[in-house]
Amino acid sequence: LAWAKEHSNMSSKDWENVVWSNEAYVVLGKNKGWIWVTRRPGKELLNDCCIPKLTQSSVCCMIWGCIMKGARGPLVILEYPGGKGGGFNAECYREQALDGTLLKFHDLMIQDRPNFIFQQDGVPAHRAKSTVKWFCEHGIPLFPHPPSPPDLNPIKPLWDVVKKHIGDLQTQPSTYDELCNVILEVWENLDFDEFDVFIDCMLQVVQAIIEANGGHTQY
Repeated sequence: LAWAKEHSNMSSKDWENVVWSNEAYVVLGKNKGWIWVTRRPGKELLNDCCIPKLTQSSVCCMIWGCIMKGARGPLVILEYPGGKGGGFNAECYREQALDGTLLKFHDLMIQDRPNFIFQQDGVPAHRAKSTVKWFCEHGIPLFPHPPSPPDLNPIKPLWDVVKKHIGDLQTQPSTYDELCNVILEVWENLDFDEFDVFIDCMLQVVQAIIEANGGHTQY
């Protein structure tokens, strides 16, 4: 609620300066919930009426990406040791998402968006002192963001759009490398309208949070 009140005076133009970022997992062959189909008698076993069940369902990609209004930012397939080697930490974040990748996007956008400001949530890799220092050293301001907000990041619903595009492909990826390639291809082919619609809602999102006194909203 405090965050919403603090940003209630932001205009649509102000929201265009915010870079929204997030990590997500894309799991090979994973479908959400039940899928219902109608089919004629005797055709239930045709390929068009069946969904393949892949044995490699444990294979997944961790991705990081960012967007701005009217600008599709970079998307990165993240690599990290995992297990005893450690999870996704501040060093991985800086080396794979920030160094080079975000910097190039910043340099590309800063002339048209001089008030460029970067959003990230409060996971440990993001709030680490070394990460905060990186942003200070590169002169990229951070947009204040609550640690665990379900309503406030327009890129989160975009991940569902990406996964739906992957699920709609006639030929599904069956290996890790194929999944990575498909994710990158889907990302590069996203229309601006597919994520601008979520950013355009931010005025309404903030107002809805205030009206709900910080509680749940339709967003």
